[in-house]
Amino acid sequence: MGWKTLGEGWECRPDGHWVHTGRLLLRPLTAKDVDALPAVFDEEVVRWQGYCREPVALREMAYRWAQAAGRPQPQGQLRYDWAICDRGSGELVGARSMVVYRSKRHGLAYDTGSNLKAGWRDKGYGAEELRAVLQLSQVHLGYGTAYAGTDPANHRAIHVYEKCGFRVYGKRPGWVLPNGTNVEAVVMRHRQPAHRSCRTALREPWLRVLGFRARDR
Repeated sequence: MGWKTLGEGWECRPDGHWVHTGRLLLRPLTAKDVDALPAVFDEEVVRWQGYCREPVALREMAYRWAQAAGRPQPQGQLRYDWAICDRGSGELVGARSMVVYRSKRHGLAYDTGSNLKAGWRDKGYGAEELRAVLQLSQVHLGYGTAYAGTDPANHRAIHVYEKCGFRVYGKRPGWVLPNGTNVEAVVMRHRQPAHRSCRTALREPWLRVLGFRARDR
């Protein structure tokens, strides 16, 4: 069965988790997406997130993301990276990342963030895909605490987080953007009791590599 005929929810595939919403498909990011991703990083994204708009630099960043997706990181983290696509046409319209790490207070927690192309903002797509990722992580993968950081003046992002149940958790002074700019980010948190139903996640070898135990999940 092709993804166009599937209902909302998720699938565990050999290449990772595919997430389906009413209008969108989130599929694992791959090196084939490198040429399409730079279009997501327009002037507004650069303004709030400090990325360089130089095409070569954006392409190199996209390639690093694609290479890191689903793999352990040197800092003892695990990345999930999705290409956000229009469910009807398959067009890549954004990207979502999730970086999982061990929290002393909450077990496994994660930071998450996304970007959508111009023309796809302010139409409910951001909240739609974020709610789906929250459900996947908390009901299926077993990650119950999500964090997101943004500039306090980025009211659009804060509004999306609040619509999805995030609340202000605190401030992160000295948050350094990729271009070297320092901002005092507002940190949003979403907490919900979590359990896992993903058999694939139970066997993921990176848990042993990073020293995770079953009770951490």
